[in-house]
Amino acid sequence: MDAGPGLQVVTRYELRRLLLSAEQTELQIEQAKNELEVRKLQLAEAQERLEEHLIISPIDGMVTRRLLNSGESVQQGSEIMEITNFKILKVIGNIEVVDAFKIKIGDPVVVRLEDPAISAQINNATFNGTIRFIDGAASAVAQKVRVWAEVENPDGLLLPGLRATMQILPPDRTANAN
Repeated sequence: MDAGPGLQVVTRYELRRLLLSAEQTELQIEQAKNELEVRKLQLAEAQERLEEHLIISPIDGMVTRRLLNSGESVQQGSEIMEITNFKILKVIGNIEVVDAFKIKIGDPVVVRLEDPAISAQINNATFNGTIRFIDGAASAVAQKVRVWAEVENPDGLLLPGLRATMQILPPDRTANAN
């Protein structure tokens, strides 16, 4: 019998060996797919464990103090760092006792920097805010009342510790008194 050109004659033994080899390769592929799925599940589990240890601040800001170092043990709810938001700052000042009766919480304020070491451009900047606290007692010696305001600082020019003036702009309350 003539097999013809380009055809190859294979013995039954060789055919069985090739079929077994193909089956073995298919099983190896299936095993590799299963191992890939296991590895994907292990990766997902590791990512979940990592997320359990990931610390995300609920507020925007800058870390200004670190209470614990990397690798230290921490309990849930423990303080680990201090984060400060410089977009809104607390400006504290003292006013005359007589003026304390003229203002209320929520009154608008304008803050201007008064530091000669700062450029004139920044010194001319104004920062708007509102009164948030008026002390209920006057200082015994100076006869002044402590007040503080929350002031917007969108560009971060107003830095903690700088000297400034706070102008309180009380609304005209005489219109409400009539």
